[in-house]
Amino acid sequence: MFTIKRYAKAVTRRVNNFFSSLVSNFTLFKIDSVYGYQDHPKNVISFCLFGSNANYLNNVDACLASYIQHFDNWVLRVYAAYDIPADILEKIKRYNCELFVMQSGGFDFRHTFWRFLVLDDPNVSRALIRDIDSVASDREKQMTGDWISSGKKMHIIRDHPFHTELIMAGMWALETKNISQNFKSKMLRFTKSNRYAIDQEFLKKIYHKHFPDILVHDVYKRFDQEEPVIIPHNSSGFYVGEISFDHPAKQAYRDQVKALYKIDASL
Repeated sequence: MFTIKRYAKAVTRRVNNFFSSLVSNFTLFKIDSVYGYQDHPKNVISFCLFGSNANYLNNVDACLASYIQHFDNWVLRVYAAYDIPADILEKIKRYNCELFVMQSGGFDFRHTFWRFLVLDDPNVSRALIRDIDSVASDREKQMTGDWISSGKKMHIIRDHPFHTELIMAGMWALETKNISQNFKSKMLRFTKSNRYAIDQEFLKKIYHKHFPDILVHDVYKRFDQEEPVIIPHNSSGFYVGEISFDHPAKQAYRDQVKALYKIDASL
């Protein structure tokens, strides 16, 4: 009897999750309101913001300010859940960002897809897809300049030994002019289930669609089919995509970068 009850609960849970997923998927990409949209051809840096993790919410200032400093000719865009605190949304507006408030809220792994919606905007010539828990740097600016000069359609950054995906979801870029991607419809095929790294599964398809028209910055030759550009790190061990707020493993991650070159931190 115990086994039957447990099985019945499991089935009920799966059914509830299924219908919850249907409802969420229906509103997933629906936009509630837009602020500060600039209706002209532009290059855009796209972020998403959702959930209640204070580390992400409190990093908005540092993140946006750093990208304004290093990418002054780019437009910043944030796709935010409707339930992000009002003071955070007002802060984003003060940075003259394009703010897209979505109809969906709460924590959902599929919300990471929001930042990819920029790729369907006909006014966007180039889009950088970034994480809002990081900050921009001269290193990232140099890599982006290399990509634009290369004439390649796509740019991929893997700046740490742990950056093992074909495309890191918050460290890639695409030239979108003269291509019809219809990214929204493609993304919907991957959003029927809410699970970690579902955006990475989608990006594998994007990688194979555009290869070899890709410039890759990596710390070493990671995949046989690629010829990455390798830019040595400085003595701090800082890397593009580093989480900017303090956490227990932050220095250990930097030490792993230093170990690539046996960098002497005293230099």
